[in-house]
Amino acid sequence: SAAAAAPSSEGSQSASQGTPASGASTGKRAAKTAAVVCLSGFSDQDTARWSKLLKAKGGAVEMGGSGGGSMAGISECSHFVVQRPLKRTGKLLAAMSLPSCALVHEEWLVAVETAGKFVDVTPYLLHGAMASDPKAAPKIKWSFDATVSRERALAGPCFAGRSFYVTKSTKPSPKDLAVIIGNAGGAVVGGSGALPAGTVVISCEEDRRDFSKPRFSGLPVLRDDHLLTCVMRQELQTDEGRLA
Repeated sequence: SAAAAAPSSEGSQSASQGTPASGASTGKRAAKTAAVVCLSGFSDQDTARWSKLLKAKGGAVEMGGSGGGSMAGISECSHFVVQRPLKRTGKLLAAMSLPSCALVHEEWLVAVETAGKFVDVTPYLLHGAMASDPKAAPKIKWSFDATVSRERALAGPCFAGRSFYVTKSTKPSPKDLAVIIGNAGGAVVGGSGALPAGTVVISCEEDRRDFSKPRFSGLPVLRDDHLLTCVMRQELQTDEGRLA
């Protein structure tokens, strides 16, 4: 999960190779490689450098939608590495809810390079309070506690059993939100028919004409940026972030 427990309370990660205690991710690549790693927030130059190192040590690198591809492969990752200061990327949000994926900062890569092999993640897990730049625009502000979020992700999917309808102009795109919601245990529904009871509508001001239709009457309509905060905090809050 992207939100990882503090080292002092860590008991859910394995020791020697730094892969999650629950086992490697279920993807086919994970069964064939030492680790499946996704990098987020790095420059192109650093991404190329670290990717070369990871592959040389027997790992695989998941691009996670970079270059216009799909983020679906993130579900196979055993490690998700962020460059600090943390950025709220789509890749990060797709990884946040995966209990078998350890979220570590860039110093883990340095340790792998120094040791010449994959190392324990425990000293490098993200933990504690994290927040966006205080000067950021309201819609892109965020904050969460990585320790709490990790514990919640390990307890179970934060969107389990919930249905979501995503309107066409959201950011991230409906396609990427479907991956993010699915990794968190939710289901995205579509079509023009009746929606399941309790469906949560995810939208934005640009789509006001759409979510104001009678078929959405009585359903909670949440801002797309609020859903991202829910993922980071690993807690669905439908009483906040509503579009009036």
